[in-house]
Amino acid sequence: MSRAGRAVCVTLNAAIDRTYYSEYLRIGQGNRVTRTIAQAGGKGNNVARAIHRLGGTVVSTGFVGGQNGRFIVDGLSREGICNDFCEVSGGESRVCLTIVSADQPSPTEIMEPGIHVTSEDVQRLSSKLQYLVGPDDVVIFSGSLPPGCSAEDLTNLISLAKQIGARVIVDTSGEALERAIESKPYAVKPNEQEAAVLVKSAQWELGTSRCNGHPLRRQVVRLHQRGVDFPIITLGANGAIACDAERIYEITPPGVAAINTVGSGDAFLGGFVYGMLECQDTVQTLALAAAAGAVNATRESAAAIDKAEVFRLAADVRIMSTRWP
Repeated sequence: MSRAGRAVCVTLNAAIDRTYYSEYLRIGQGNRVTRTIAQAGGKGNNVARAIHRLGGTVVSTGFVGGQNGRFIVDGLSREGICNDFCEVSGGESRVCLTIVSADQPSPTEIMEPGIHVTSEDVQRLSSKLQYLVGPDDVVIFSGSLPPGCSAEDLTNLISLAKQIGARVIVDTSGEALERAIESKPYAVKPNEQEAAVLVKSAQWELGTSRCNGHPLRRQVVRLHQRGVDFPIITLGANGAIACDAERIYEITPPGVAAINTVGSGDAFLGGFVYGMLECQDTVQTLALAAAAGAVNATRESAAAIDKAEVFRLAADVRIMSTRWP
């Protein structure tokens, strides 16, 4: 992996991420919260926050609207995260609610569909990317598509960034991910569930490559064979599996006392992109990614990671690599 310029994080469906903490959660009854946190969110903005906290150079862009959109922009600016969003008139940017309850094994997430964008809005974002993105940059498209934005719109934006010379990373799901893969981005990062849906919908023929061992080894190899240089499948607390043209990497993070796992995949991707920008070594880059995801799980809000702690935990990440071709 070579050095790049900066990271450009594109959040097409930006949000206010609001987290409620409670002692219990009772469906169909009144619930009181003990505290709440609200911050600028959406997956791409979480990735940007992680990169910024690690010391990388990053700019956030995408779509925002209404007072919620102003909250998102102002929040990023207060954190020192450079941003340049397209303000649209299709309503209010969405709110994504996470409920962390002491009596539940995992957080409950409630996500609004998002602001409506038009073809003219997509064209304005395309024009914005033409001056934000340079040939040495890494461009990250993260999260769901808002209403009015199609998978074809996403592939067109990916193609634009690639034409400029940037390396493109995509973290989305469903049809948008399937179409994005056809654009042959540098990397994709589905989680285990998203990868399973992708394999089923594509009816992949996995072939007979030397991919014995982890059941997802064949899947990352197939993603590579479809034109993705560095596919990654994240596995939550179990780490991740990835591959490049020569090796398959099985990444095991250190154990941590998890508080809120929401945003850990975004922090993982932020650590990975930071490593792309700053490191020459693939294994070190993957270790930083896994450590960032683990640190995130110990925080109350998404991607609120600490650089020193990430680097300390990176030393405890175990990475097994094997040749596959």
